[in-house]
Amino acid sequence: MIERGLVGTHVLLGFGLVALVAVVLAMAGYAAFRQVRPPPLYIQLHRVAAGLVLVEVLVGTLLLISGRRPHVNLHLLYALAAVLVMPVARSLARRDPPKAPLYHVGGTLLLLGVLFRLLTTG
Repeated sequence: MIERGLVGTHVLLGFGLVALVAVVLAMAGYAAFRQVRPPPLYIQLHRVAAGLVLVEVLVGTLLLISGRRPHVNLHLLYALAAVLVMPVARSLARRDPPKAPLYHVGGTLLLLGVLFRLLTTG
């Protein structure tokens, strides 16, 4: 019973993350296109998304420990990528501020792609 709840939470959170990151991507893309800073809400939503990725990894880890393996083992690699992609993008943005908007858009787009792959390999 608990395991089924964890699976449902994992799937629902995955779809929610895809939607949230799509919104964050739209905000970052709009700001980059207009060559302005993203609104403060962008940073807040980005932090929420990062926290939810960590919650999603925790739920996935609990499922793995309970014996529920993903359908495709690449799912585990994609999960690691989801955790790492935005910290790497932020690090690159800090090192090269003129290109920061591109790193933010590119990192968010990559995160969206990784999350989509996670949904399809679960």
